[in-house]
Amino acid sequence: MKKFISMVMAAAMVVSLVPATAFAANTITAEVPNAVELTVDEAKGTIPNTELQLVLTDVDAAVADANSFELTLTFDNAYLPVAGGGSKIGEVYRLEDGKVDIGDVSIAAFAADADEVTITVTEGSAHNWREGDMIVIPLGGFVFDSTSVGATATVEVSGDLESEEVVFATVVEKGIKASIKKAVDVAEEEKATINTITIKPTAGKVMGDVLKKEANVVKDITFMTKAE
Repeated sequence: MKKFISMVMAAAMVVSLVPATAFAANTITAEVPNAVELTVDEAKGTIPNTELQLVLTDVDAAVADANSFELTLTFDNAYLPVAGGGSKIGEVYRLEDGKVDIGDVSIAAFAADADEVTITVTEGSAHNWREGDMIVIPLGGFVFDSTSVGATATVEVSGDLESEEVVFATVVEKGIKASIKKAVDVAEEEKATINTITIKPTAGKVMGDVLKKEANVVKDITFMTKAE
């Protein structure tokens, strides 16, 4: 029994000598900054191109090696109708050095109607992963499974790096959004001049005229031709 306890204590001492970075997980934050909103009619076509951005927040990689990450991208309510695959499909940037290209992104061959793909991200020979490095993966050519109002297309990352689901497209109802450049306070039944009103669709490419200029009430109304 004493021999067993001694072995356990010895093992604990060895573990305590191992650098903490050896147990550090490679972690990321994931977002799609240019996620799109589409009407039901628009969602029946190909989803406009977006990009998945993965930022390294904790890195455990050997300094002298050309390290790589193998990632699985799983898509929900979206799929790729055309088979594909290839190299150099994305970028890896070091933002702190002025958006320097520091690696390559390749995608394994996938069959038509795929809702899951495998990505390999490899650092360049002159660089080593750092916190803050960004992996940019374009999301293009996808179509929705369901195009009902409120439906979303999401992507989830697993493998050497992991993230929760991130939305890259949403189906919304048609509508308009109005904003006033400079609001003014007025008393009840008092009149005031509104300098600028901007009206744009909440989704959809073309809205058409919705309001007309009224003399002495609105000096300038701007109609946006598409959602922004």
